[in-house]
Amino acid sequence: MMLTLSILNVHAETPVSSSSTSTGLVAASSSTPIPPPEPSRSEITLQRVEGIANVGKIFRLFYHKPTKALFMAVLEDDGLRSIWKRSEDGGTKRVFLANRLPGDMFILGMHNGDLFIEQTNPTRIYRSTDHGETWNLVLRDEGVFWQIVGKDDKNLYGTLWEYNTANLYQSKDGGASWDVWKDFQKLFPEYAARYASTDDRFKLRHLHAVLIQDKTIYVGTGDNARFTFASSDQGEHWNKVWDEGFTSAVVSADGKKILFGPDKLKTHGIALYDIKNKTVKETWRPSSFDYAGYTYSMIRVGDVYYVAIHTEANEVTTYQPKYGLLASPDGKEWYALMEYGPVSNTLGSTMYLAEGKGMIFVSIDGKLFTFDPLKKDWFASHTPFSEKN
Repeated sequence: MMLTLSILNVHAETPVSSSSTSTGLVAASSSTPIPPPEPSRSEITLQRVEGIANVGKIFRLFYHKPTKALFMAVLEDDGLRSIWKRSEDGGTKRVFLANRLPGDMFILGMHNGDLFIEQTNPTRIYRSTDHGETWNLVLRDEGVFWQIVGKDDKNLYGTLWEYNTANLYQSKDGGASWDVWKDFQKLFPEYAARYASTDDRFKLRHLHAVLIQDKTIYVGTGDNARFTFASSDQGEHWNKVWDEGFTSAVVSADGKKILFGPDKLKTHGIALYDIKNKTVKETWRPSSFDYAGYTYSMIRVGDVYYVAIHTEANEVTTYQPKYGLLASPDGKEWYALMEYGPVSNTLGSTMYLAEGKGMIFVSIDGKLFTFDPLKKDWFASHTPFSEKN
């Protein structure tokens, strides 16, 4: 049964104090340390988005093309997790309330204009078919999806990001209902084993991103058994295409290649996958340039690719990496657009991208900016990473 909600009755299930911490993708703490607003290096001009100073800290973004509005996952100053909508004319309004519990908040969207909100603690997934005016509760207490993709408007797939469950869900009604389609711990039982006898986590314990291209579905896995698997026969057989579980991806303009983003410190880099030849090559390795290797946000605007690299707080004591925004005209050579760090404190940074109308939105550590998309001739006057070392 679906529960239809409007902004008036979507509210915190359990009010708590505003002091809270994040479990992952969206920092949920009003005291999260924020780095200096100026990057250590910048090759583009950032414009701070005005009129939203009172919204709170802004994290994950989705630009809704039918209404030309930007939807934002927000941590408000009192610790409330919420979703806000910024209209084309600059007006803002809150369209969803979660609660003040520690946890994550996601905003996702489909090509047909449908929207999904996901939250943890408690885990809930909501769907809107009217541009965010009302929301239907479509899944509860089973976890949240790292990503949702559609084969078409009706057949959708969601990768479960949960503590110790690696299920790929399927919806046959556009996201109104969901069922487990493939259990990756059953597909690969050799990885359904504990880290150690004293640790109940499995080596393959959750899923990362998912993508569909040319009737092939690609799935990234984590946390210890990190792979990208592909199936071209409706999930009957799965082949490994990369030895890292991608957390973001974008298809090339000609549809012949896929860029995969990694989620691991000092090892794997951005990978370019040739669909026809089934070959993969890592074209930029973060460790070569003292960057972190976490990529949750990647977009293509025209023929130019943009990748956001962020840090995670739990590894700064042993490694002090940089993070920032990269661009490439071809997925092979990469250029630094903005660079922060190296970080010197226990800091978990965030950076998310969304293509808007004639601009690119980027949230950097809770603040929202825009910048102009690059033109091809920009690269001719700048030096790629490969020529610096």
